Amino acid sequence: APELLEYLFERGADLLVEELKNDDVWSGEARETRATAQDDAAACAAPMIDKEESWLDPARNSAEETHAKVRAFAGWPGTKVLMSFVGDADDPSSATMDGAVEVKVLATRLLNSSEVTAPPPGVMAWQTSCKAWYLGCHGGGAVEVVTLQLPAKKPVDGKAFRNGFQNQKAVLFFGGTTES
Repeated sequence: APELLEYLFERGADLLVEELKNDDVWSGEARETRATAQDDAAACAAPMIDKEESWLDPARNSAEETHAKVRAFAGWPGTKVLMSFVGDADDPSSATMDGAVEVKVLATRLLNSSEVTAPPPGVMAWQTSCKAWYLGCHGGGAVEVVTLQLPAKKPVDGKAFRNGFQNQKAVLFFGGTTES
């Protein structure tokens, strides 16, 4: 998560500056007195992340899983959805992939199920009462989509994104079909 990365950068920089003040670092003595070798038997390897893993699938994943994936993939490769729009009054199943765009989902907020009425899984709908986009997920939960980015555009918050899509619902596609 970005918060952890920022903390580790700050803490690591402070520790590095602190260690560089010691004369034994420059003479090479620190290597022998304070360094600890890694236990190779306790180490584990993880497979490389593939860009294809960055696609969100809230129709099949819970709100908790969707939010965790957005946080885990922050930075690189990021998370994305294929999105099309229909009118607020239209049935989400009327959306087509013609004109659908790949949208990066940069930040979400996990919502307590008691604080919202979630849209159907795979539908991102504007919630007028709280002025936010809610993304419906499998199991009836939802996440608030806090920051999004259209192709070749700057990241924007949900309210700014809404300004470009007045009176519309966003419908997400997975494997070429709408999930609702």
